[in-house]
Amino acid sequence: MQPALENEVSQFRELARHFFNRFFDNDLVAATSDDADMRATVVNILAMLAAPGMLLPFLFMSKYVKLQDAPMYVRDLASLGEKEFFICFSMTVMGLVTVIEWEMLFPDRRDYANLTPLPIRLRTMFGAKIAALLAFLTIFSVVINAFSPIMFPAVVLQKGSVLNVIPFARCHIASILAANTFVFFFCVAVQGVLMNVLGYRVFRRVSPYVQFGLVALLLLMFLLSARVVSQLQPGAAVNPAAVYAFPPLWFLGLYQTQLGWTNPVFRDLAASARMAAGWTTAGALATYLLSYKRHVTRSLESADEFSTVPSATERFVSRALDRWVVRDGLQQAAFYFVWKTLTRSRRHKLLFAAYVAVGCAVIFEGMAVLVARGGNSWMYHPLPELLPAPLILAFFILCGMRRVFAVPAELRANWLFQVADRGEAKRCLAGVKKAMLVLGVVPLFALLLPLHVLFWGWRTALLHMLFGTIISWLLVDVLLVSFDKFPFTCSYVPGKANLKVSWPLYLFGFTTYVSAFLTLEYWMLQRPVRFLWLVAVVILVQAALFIYRWRVGHDVALVYDEQPEPLVRTLNLWA
Repeated sequence: MQPALENEVSQFRELARHFFNRFFDNDLVAATSDDADMRATVVNILAMLAAPGMLLPFLFMSKYVKLQDAPMYVRDLASLGEKEFFICFSMTVMGLVTVIEWEMLFPDRRDYANLTPLPIRLRTMFGAKIAALLAFLTIFSVVINAFSPIMFPAVVLQKGSVLNVIPFARCHIASILAANTFVFFFCVAVQGVLMNVLGYRVFRRVSPYVQFGLVALLLLMFLLSARVVSQLQPGAAVNPAAVYAFPPLWFLGLYQTQLGWTNPVFRDLAASARMAAGWTTAGALATYLLSYKRHVTRSLESADEFSTVPSATERFVSRALDRWVVRDGLQQAAFYFVWKTLTRSRRHKLLFAAYVAVGCAVIFEGMAVLVARGGNSWMYHPLPELLPAPLILAFFILCGMRRVFAVPAELRANWLFQVADRGEAKRCLAGVKKAMLVLGVVPLFALLLPLHVLFWGWRTALLHMLFGTIISWLLVDVLLVSFDKFPFTCSYVPGKANLKVSWPLYLFGFTTYVSAFLTLEYWMLQRPVRFLWLVAVVILVQAALFIYRWRVGHDVALVYDEQPEPLVRTLNLWA
């Protein structure tokens, strides 16, 4: 091998390894952790993604044991829902991971600043980035489907040798890999198109909103999957608009045609799958190639700029807030620090947008059920399916804000807050509470009020908004009851929340919150005089919070260095 070619191959390998590692150095994974913590976090994420493929086939076992004497085509049709679930789950995870890695799909300014002065050809850099992208797609596809290609066919077949499982597993792997390829390159193509059309600076501003929209669409797709796939069951009424416009069903059709089905619906869906995977892959590579060289120059010439001169609207809003909402100087400092960090930090905007997108997806899934019933009469009545929408949005907005408060913006600068801390934590936290109310609760209900007035009338709309605003205010108090940090300034210990264990508690808390207040509001709307009971709810919650604070202690000190859980807990029996 010639020395020049050997040198280029060596550069390609090193760059591909560098770009692949950069995928795990993003805005949400190990932003402030060392390499060991990052590896542990990545391993935990991969293990959680692989778990459904191993556990779910066991849950499906009882269904197929009852069908073990049925003909193969009956068992195969009965498995449409499970097949579509594995396809949709894999597409959703791959899409979410790609959106999270949005900034890493192209080399960033740091890469260009370090690599451009070196004797590295652009084609080498481009090829290494493509190789890293394909390796990233492959590793997540393999992990997500590490167990299901073998375990799920074995559960469906029940009888027969291992040789019977192999064709089933081959179809399973091919369909899911095609689905992952589609969603991955679709996200890459969206980014490439926006970058070519908008230019680098505008793209940087629009990018968080596009990420939010993609996350919401992916989650909505996952939530609607069970309802849409039911239309493919024998005897079900097929809605062509829903079936042929739903990407997971395209690849379910591909799955079925590979198994030998010749149903025209499956053939049409399989054709859509092949076309979608091919066109998105070609479009992504084309836009990637077109924007790559432009991105090199513009990312070096452009910088993330924030205007230090407030606009006339910002000055008006600030003066109104200073006069009527945050008069205290320390509260103003906390309030505006939260405001500016939330609007300027890409990391915090992405994490917050993810929470809001989940809330939007949950609401749209419920509305899709009403739309599927036909007609529009449901819009003009406060039905139980519609009432919890503002509460759900408020829940995810406020929980998202509470979550991002714990992620430091610039940890090395928190010494400034420690030096300036005069032990007046309650005044600071009062400013944080007002920031959550003004930035999260007020805009939400101000935007929803005209819509509710249009469809439900003034009285019902005002009572509905009043109820949601008061419950959201109580939720803010609950979320901040044990909060003892200045937002964005405290170190963060990854994994301390232990979501692998605590997620059932969070799910139970969310469902209880929605069902309890939905029942209460629906009961109150039957007779508006019953809204006086809302005073009792406020008094009860505030009394419980007061008792909790009194038992914990009156003195509150802000924490700037979070400590991990101790390896050994003592009972302090001698105290």
